[in-house]
Amino acid sequence: VQDKLGYHVFLVAGKRPAPPLSPEITQDIRLRRARDAFMSAWRDAKRGYDLRPIVNESR
Repeated sequence: VQDKLGYHVFLVAGKRPAPPLSPEITQDIRLRRARDAFMSAWRDAKRGYDLRPIVNESR
């Protein structure tokens, strides 16, 4: 998988180790993943799904 910055990010864990990424990149990827998760949760909430049980379990 290649993101906008042009760095290869291996999402499949276990097949091969991911190349070492600089802290800024890993932070950027983490932020993007968190934002994606939040946006999908937001969409589901707008559709009327109750996400509170799921959120409480994951903590």
